[in-house]
Amino acid sequence: MQRDKSPGSSKQSKLTVTWTRVMELVKRKQFEEAYRLCMKEADDLYLLRLVAQTGPVVKQLEDRTAVAVINRINKIVRSGAFESIEVEWIEEANRRGIFQGLSKHEQNEYMDTLYWFS
Repeated sequence: MQRDKSPGSSKQSKLTVTWTRVMELVKRKQFEEAYRLCMKEADDLYLLRLVAQTGPVVKQLEDRTAVAVINRINKIVRSGAFESIEVEWIEEANRRGIFQGLSKHEQNEYMDTLYWFS
């Protein structure tokens, strides 16, 4: 069996190992260590996954760590990356005619989301 030697493969492997370690810490309720490791070694998507899994665990974090997490989340939200991604997908679905095939309720839901972004 050949190993993938592409430039991103070692980074992906490191992220996978880091995420596994983060999840082990979460299972043991060691949130401070989990968040520190994730903030240091992982990317923003892994941080968002961690936040979604643990919910707000501010009480279990040191103030410095909690502030760092909140700051990073704020930067992610303010970047507009997720809004941009959704708008692009909705526009492409509309061009392909997929959007028109959705129920009126679904179309309205997406239109509300686009309105919310504006």
